[in-house]
Amino acid sequence: TFSFSRALQNPCLKTWRGQSGSVAAAQRAFYHRARMNGLAAQGKYRPELEKQAA
Repeated sequence: TFSFSRALQNPCLKTWRGQSGSVAAAQRAFYHRARMNGLAAQGKYRPELEKQAA
């Protein structure tokens, strides 16, 4: 849905900012956010997981 896609997109877009040198960092941000969303869907999300590196 819109809200889930926005939650995945925003961190990536803010990291990327249209800069080709930021693509890898944006991909890591996307992976991390997707992982956190997946854990939340399973009821396994914990805020301290946000501190882990993507």
